[in-house]
Amino acid sequence: MAKAILGIEIGSRSLKAAEVKNGELLNFVSVDMPDGIVNGEELVSFDAMADLLKTTLKEKGFTAKEAALVVPDANTHIRRLRMPVMTDKQLLINLPYEFHDIIGDDKEQYVFDYAVIEQIKDDEGNVKELDVLGATMRKDLVNKYAAMFKRAGKKLVKAMPYELAIENFIRNYTGEEGSGDFAVLDLGWSSSRVDIFRNTAYETTRVVDTGMQDVINSVADILQCDPHTARAYGYSNPDNVMENEQVTSHYSDVAVEVMRAINYYTYENPDNQLETLYYCGGGSNIPRYVEELEETVPLTLKPLSSFGATKMTAHALTEGPAAFGICL
Repeated sequence: MAKAILGIEIGSRSLKAAEVKNGELLNFVSVDMPDGIVNGEELVSFDAMADLLKTTLKEKGFTAKEAALVVPDANTHIRRLRMPVMTDKQLLINLPYEFHDIIGDDKEQYVFDYAVIEQIKDDEGNVKELDVLGATMRKDLVNKYAAMFKRAGKKLVKAMPYELAIENFIRNYTGEEGSGDFAVLDLGWSSSRVDIFRNTAYETTRVVDTGMQDVINSVADILQCDPHTARAYGYSNPDNVMENEQVTSHYSDVAVEVMRAINYYTYENPDNQLETLYYCGGGSNIPRYVEELEETVPLTLKPLSSFGATKMTAHALTEGPAAFGICL
């Protein structure tokens, strides 16, 4: 029988933890992030984060000893690569050279992982190339995360980039069939992002600087209150504030940028079968925001909230055949 494992996601505004065993979600919590621990996507106080983890997990009754972590974008690099046919050992040797523009000559300071997405064959059926998804992360950062979990009384056994956790979730928990081409829009706090997946594997990301923080700041300006109060008021939509033109302009900005990202991708990949945009994040709870996206983006929108959006990343991280994770 498989052991229970924790899935942890550390966001700019919240900490999410899920405990999973044999595919069953046993426990879940999402708590607000105190000020001073995370700045944007960067974790600036590992000790404070460890203490928050330890306290939260104990108070909420989590018992699993091992943990898997969603690593923020700022700390990982992912690339879809075409590489010559080679062995697993040769792939690991050559992978650092594919990231040389990022890591320079410091390859010993990084850890690498990869997954072979597809074997590309010639007309005679012989494998001529490998479609590979590669990732890298600094060793010192891996060690900091491991020490953080140790301080919290847990053992970190896997670190997975955000894009791959989302990919794993879509593939294994939505029940979707077909080509595996899809996009995921996260209407986050400081920014919004759309990740595009081709043949069920990560392809590219477009980040839009506008996020829910901009929406809430506009709500605060209209209601003449502080942002913390506006955040609570906003979702209840007093005086239809979420329909105010000052607020809806942010919806439009994001929708147009997502449309441009999708159009550019489909133009560059005319053989694509991209038809679905999954959406999640704080903005997914605002009907007018969703309407703007539906009117602007040339894809069928599906809410990830129907699958438990707030739980999806941590849950997907711990179960199912993930493309890969940087194993520790």
